[in-house]
Amino acid sequence: MKRKLKFLLYKIRYNFLAVILFVALVLAFTFWDMVYVLGCCTSLVVYPVLLLYQSGCDIYESVRITRNARNELAIQLLMITEQRDKLLQKCVELCSSMTYATEVEMIQLSASLYKNIDTITTARVMVKHCTESEHFFLIDAGTTRGVKPDMVVVCNRMLLGKVMASYPWYSKVLLISDKQIKIPVFVEKEEITAIYEGKNNEKEGRLIFVSHPELVVDQELVISSGQGMIFPYGFAVGTVNKKNDEHIKVSFFSDMKDIRYCSVITKQSVSNG
Repeated sequence: MKRKLKFLLYKIRYNFLAVILFVALVLAFTFWDMVYVLGCCTSLVVYPVLLLYQSGCDIYESVRITRNARNELAIQLLMITEQRDKLLQKCVELCSSMTYATEVEMIQLSASLYKNIDTITTARVMVKHCTESEHFFLIDAGTTRGVKPDMVVVCNRMLLGKVMASYPWYSKVLLISDKQIKIPVFVEKEEITAIYEGKNNEKEGRLIFVSHPELVVDQELVISSGQGMIFPYGFAVGTVNKKNDEHIKVSFFSDMKDIRYCSVITKQSVSNG
């Protein structure tokens, strides 16, 4: 009887332990499912946030790269622009130097043909004023370079005018195209004498008091005779351009507006030659 009772107690004990283990397993599985469910619910909230964060990082990185690339391109563009400006400046200086050297060389070569000339000053035309009332140049040579009033201004053996006023750094030159200018001239072989006068036209003047107008032929040279007090002998004024007019017209070799450089000479020295 005691043995049966003892066996029954052991059986009840083992069954109780089995129930407790079963309940523990059930509770463990139930708790694990709840953690998983909670994790899933949390991921539904966290995952969009992570996506937004990743997208924001990608956008920031893209903007940063684009901005850096744009800054680098801007710096390169600035450097290239500066190099271009420097090269352009050098090209302009070179072209200006070549043009200046060519034109001045021609003027100085023409001036070298004159004999017994003590003073020749090559000048650049700064201002050209050709209107219906007055024709004059302002040149960049003044009293500091020996220029004085009544000096003669020429360009490649062609008379341009005379110095009206001289200042320290520039002078005013009254052009032969101005209506105030009167020059004793002859046509070709000195058989025909006349007076040249300007008419405020930058391309032509005219002859008055022609000794033998019937002998004048088109395209003959009109040359200064040196009989006046200002203009020396042997400088060209232009060529005859005879038309149906009461006066004989004289066309200049160059348009006054195209003159850029000139020579200022002393009429005394030329006259002595």
